[in-house]
Amino acid sequence: MNTPVTPSIPSGADLVTIAQLAGRYRTSPRTIRRLEKDGHLIAARRRPDVAFSKDALAAFEGVDPATFDPGDGPLLTPREVSARAAHSESRVKNAARRGRLAGVRVGRQWRFREADVRAWIATGART
Repeated sequence: MNTPVTPSIPSGADLVTIAQLAGRYRTSPRTIRRLEKDGHLIAARRRPDVAFSKDALAAFEGVDPATFDPGDGPLLTPREVSARAAHSESRVKNAARRGRLAGVRVGRQWRFREADVRAWIATGART
């Protein structure tokens, strides 16, 4: 069975398409379009393809635009974080809800940057 190939985001990219963003957030393009429609993501370009600026993505993820690189790789799911931190998925989500683990909500799903997960684990992975 063939799995669809998600285009990766080149390091230092200024504009990111819906397909690339869906790969980064590990979600469907439909969810990305819904985030745009609801005003959570602001498109920098409409034609020929909808694209989002690096600054808009940094604001959405709640990180400093000066250090943000959308080509860092895909964000981690709660399951992946729980495996790295040796905690349950619910404990990971609780830590994110309480602000102890930096994460971003993509629709109804939590996603986490690897650097934030490493920092959380280094501090004792409290919930």
